[in-house]
Amino acid sequence: MKNVVITGAGEVGRYAAQIAKKDGLRVTIVETCWEAISQVENTLDARIVEGSACDAEVLRRAEVETCDILMAATSLDEVNLLTAAIAKRMGAKKVMARIHNPVYFDSHFDYRESFGVDYFICPEQLTAKAIASDLDLTEPNATKIPRFAQNEIEVRNIIVSPKSEAIQVELKDLDLPSGVRIVLIKRDGEGIAPDAHSVLKPLDKISIIGPAESFKSIYALFGQEDFRVRNIAISGAGPISEWLLKKLDHTRYQIKLFEKDLTLAEKIAEKNRGITVINADPMEGDLFQGEHLEKCSSYLALGKNQEHNILEAMHAKTRGVPNTIALIQSMNFLHILKDTRIDHLYSPRLEAAKTLRQVTDAAPIRVLARLDFKVSLVYQVRVKTGSWGIGRELIELGFPKTSFIAAIERDGYVLYPSAKDSVQKGDILVIIGPSGIKEFLKETFIDQRG
Repeated sequence: MKNVVITGAGEVGRYAAQIAKKDGLRVTIVETCWEAISQVENTLDARIVEGSACDAEVLRRAEVETCDILMAATSLDEVNLLTAAIAKRMGAKKVMARIHNPVYFDSHFDYRESFGVDYFICPEQLTAKAIASDLDLTEPNATKIPRFAQNEIEVRNIIVSPKSEAIQVELKDLDLPSGVRIVLIKRDGEGIAPDAHSVLKPLDKISIIGPAESFKSIYALFGQEDFRVRNIAISGAGPISEWLLKKLDHTRYQIKLFEKDLTLAEKIAEKNRGITVINADPMEGDLFQGEHLEKCSSYLALGKNQEHNILEAMHAKTRGVPNTIALIQSMNFLHILKDTRIDHLYSPRLEAAKTLRQVTDAAPIRVLARLDFKVSLVYQVRVKTGSWGIGRELIELGFPKTSFIAAIERDGYVLYPSAKDSVQKGDILVIIGPSGIKEFLKETFIDQRG
């Protein structure tokens, strides 16, 4: 049984602990606040260690030295960074730090590597990524399949327009962005596993895998360059809205953001010159109708008050908005609101817990999605020490026809390999291939050979 230590018994820590217990893991919680401790004791079967998560002696009592995963989940970034760094030095196999401040995601300096932390978890960033992906569902002919590899890569379905320049061109000659592959062609109801010499025909439905941000640049290739700019309304200028505005392609969306707090409204307007920021509550008076918000393709209620978010999203739905999103904090609302007309409910706590679940998942081979029942499945493989495939160039591994490694998760980073790259022990692979290749994957990446 895997041992998980979670520091901080707030909403994120408690929900992560609930998920870990549900998955059959042994959970220890480190907390200083007696009120939080009593709440955990009344709701969760977990071991409790009282004390500061930055105290090595407290972490020793929590048995961090032999734990499989430590998740530092207090509300303070610096405390989480220090806790994770100490735990790593003490012997924890994997450490995760909950981070809020975008500064720690600076692309010019790797804070995560400097602190020796395996994973940074920013619930707000993860939520924004998920919301951005769901906004793409409003695009014609585009549907989403679950995200993989820490939500960095996606599979999407697109219908090839008769106007596409990609028609009758061999796939090897298409100018696709780095890391992007066509993994399935659906034609006349039949699934085709493509190879380098396959060609596309008008109205083919293709499944494409690649980095989430790369999809901005491939729509034109398949004849979808004539997408009209879509109007979206965002209520609330909090951290999730800030992360979301960084993710969205502002050339594809015309954005109106509403915020009652003048200081927050001015701050987000200064950072995002291309959007319209209105210092008001869209639910007050006739503002919703006056701003013609019923004509939006999506309405996002992302304010601090979850009850207000729910009412906003429900109101937008009744006014005819096709895609409504509400941000919630309490996980109880997920069950209560399951049958409402709101299209998507998001909780930062749930997104953080999903990441913990991905890291603790011990299954060596797992089918993540079935793009087509026979010819195209998405596998996740955890490479074991001593397996034959380690250290060999991918071109040497003899993958079955139409099978390939789409991405490698290594030390918390996601890589897109070429034929000359190799697999290392501890890698998590995302592999595309037909049904029936599990034995090959097991022999190559799981079984040990003398």
